Amino acid sequence: MSFNRDFWPATLSLAMLEAEEGRRLEAIRLYRQILEQEPGPSAESEVNYRVAEIYIALGKRDRALGHLTAAVAREPEGQWAAKSEEYLKLLR
Repeated sequence: MSFNRDFWPATLSLAMLEAEEGRRLEAIRLYRQILEQEPGPSAESEVNYRVAEIYIALGKRDRALGHLTAAVAREPEGQWAAKSEEYLKLLR
């Protein structure tokens, strides 16, 4: 499959599909590509939340906490920050 790696929305969709299909490490790699592009607070907050979900599934709680915290910090008033705050409460 070919897609423009600089178009982060396509990469986000592909990463979500990879995660859904159980290819978690590939999903994390794609999510990191998005973060490297610095697409903006809302997208970065969402990506950090999604990475945290994968790390929880992998049993890597500390890494998940870091990404949830980053999601909140990146866009404190956004919807992904609110979801991240809820998740952080469950993990603490």
